[in-house]
Amino acid sequence: MKNSRGKKRLLVDILAEESDPGLRDALFGQSLRLVRRQRRFRAVRGASSLLAIIMLSSVLVFQVVRPRTSSIKSRAPRYESGYTLIRTQSATPAMIVTTEPFPSSEVVASVPVEQIVTTRDSRPSFVELTDDQLLDLARGAPVALVRQGPHEAELVFVNDGDREKLFHD
Repeated sequence: MKNSRGKKRLLVDILAEESDPGLRDALFGQSLRLVRRQRRFRAVRGASSLLAIIMLSSVLVFQVVRPRTSSIKSRAPRYESGYTLIRTQSATPAMIVTTEPFPSSEVVASVPVEQIVTTRDSRPSFVELTDDQLLDLARGAPVALVRQGPHEAELVFVNDGDREKLFHD
């Protein structure tokens, strides 16, 4: 009964009592539809199982192959190839701290010393001039008083000779 003739004959024998040939064709068609549906279901189940196995294995491989990151974050810049470039340089002699033992001839001893420090009011060694006093100092020479800030002014002479004469006298 491996061939389709044997199947057809069996079906004819089973349905021989029936006189309606349409019923026999309908039953045969329904049987074929069920067989096709089962075949499709098996194919889909096999493909989905294969897909699930592939996805699971790729996730596991990714977990194993992926590099582990440390919890310490570096401030050095990362480059596209994934490595961190660290630049070092030698320490200068001024940066190196060294110690030397005392020579045996020198002995250091701590002695308590009392010193009294006193302060007194001191007057400034200069006197600040007002604007009028500064203009009177020019002795009638053409000058201008230029303000550069709230507490800063400059006396500008129109003629350089007047300035020299004032400061050399």
